[in-house]
Amino acid sequence: MTRLLATLAGLCLFLTTQAPAATAQQGQNNALAVHMSHLLEGSAEWRSPNPDHQAGSANSPAQFGVNWRWGSNGQHLVGEVTGIYEDGRVARYQSLYAFLNPVTDRVVTQQVGWDGTFHAGDHVLRTEPLAAGDTENVDMIAFAPDGTAKITRHRAEIIDAETHRMDVYERNETGEWTLLREWVWRLAEAD
Repeated sequence: MTRLLATLAGLCLFLTTQAPAATAQQGQNNALAVHMSHLLEGSAEWRSPNPDHQAGSANSPAQFGVNWRWGSNGQHLVGEVTGIYEDGRVARYQSLYAFLNPVTDRVVTQQVGWDGTFHAGDHVLRTEPLAAGDTENVDMIAFAPDGTAKITRHRAEIIDAETHRMDVYERNETGEWTLLREWVWRLAEAD
């Protein structure tokens, strides 16, 4: 479960969406709004089936969710990764943060898991929103409570405004990337 949650965490940090014009009117960080625009689309809530779901199990979420919102100061984004069960229960697994470092012009992404695992990474600020067919890699270091660390890569491909694919890799001791998970995230309808 920890590996699955670590995989989820990194993939969630990668995108966000709200129209740049709307965010400017609301006083939010325009550069970050453009960079993260895909994930803030519509409801800003994304869902993906749990590839390890065991039907009928009270301990196995049927799907995972990721949702994003602007922080109170309009300069950073806050998100969370949840597990959504067949009976409607929702478990909160990770807190997500994304902000622009104006000194380096890089977007910093961080996440803290329910077990205390901390993930951190950054990548170059994009000046144009991602569009269908675009891909982006985000590399992160995960620090576990037991003192171990690992490097993951989240490779996102935009399918359309309401769908993106996320492949998650882990780097082994020889520097090669091994595929851990494949996700297809779809935008959830607003309530």
